[in-house]
Amino acid sequence: MSGCQALVMNNASISDSSASSGGALSISDTPSVLLCDSSMLHNTATGDSPAIFNTNGTKQGGADVSSVLFPGSLSAVDGMGGAILVQGATSALIYRSSVEHNTAGSLGGGLSVTTTCPLLASGEALAPSSAPFPLGSALIPSALVQPMTELAARSQAGCHSTVLWENSFRHNTVNVGET
Repeated sequence: MSGCQALVMNNASISDSSASSGGALSISDTPSVLLCDSSMLHNTATGDSPAIFNTNGTKQGGADVSSVLFPGSLSAVDGMGGAILVQGATSALIYRSSVEHNTAGSLGGGLSVTTTCPLLASGEALAPSSAPFPLGSALIPSALVQPMTELAARSQAGCHSTVLWENSFRHNTVNVGET
């Protein structure tokens, strides 16, 4: 899914699915996403990226890999997010959901997030906002109206983030290929 204004999934179940990345759900450039009381079980990101380096600060082949994961852009890597891939200009709240027994070929057995918040990296503060959730609060549980409003405001300011709240992530794996 790419380029929509918002996505709300409540009490949904996606299982036994596969894709190159985001085995159950791949979300890109969607400013507001809510996944609530849902389950993602036994999904697979089938892509493989054998070019992953160890990031423990050691040198491999003479290169300092403490800050290098891939020789290119993360958005171009297959096999990310066995169940869920969140990328690009996307802000998401995953609430009371179960992400279990999923497999990825490169990163994030259950969840892979490749969004950024350049404002936080530069030390700038985000101004408080009362901008509403794009689809309106009638579509989301009342307890989540405030967090989704805050995520929408951050997203409008160019700061995209993913919030995990009261979830279960169990038995997710990454099977990294070898070169």
